[in-house]
Amino acid sequence: MTNRLYLLLLSSALIIGMGSCKLLGGKGSKNGAMPNDGQLHGVAPGNKYIPTRPPGMIYVPPGTFHMGPS
Repeated sequence: MTNRLYLLLLSSALIIGMGSCKLLGGKGSKNGAMPNDGQLHGVAPGNKYIPTRPPGMIYVPPGTFHMGPS
């Protein structure tokens, strides 16, 4: 009895496992991912990121600051 149960569990796990991949004609993952064709696919360059200015801040040009007697 237990041998039949183990055989049934093993065969169902094997069928489910093989059905999820492409061995039995499964579709695989088609969730909009890049194609798996062996080629290197990069990402298209986007716009340059410009951070927004925090409220209450002003632009201070770079330079030196001297304080006190020189």
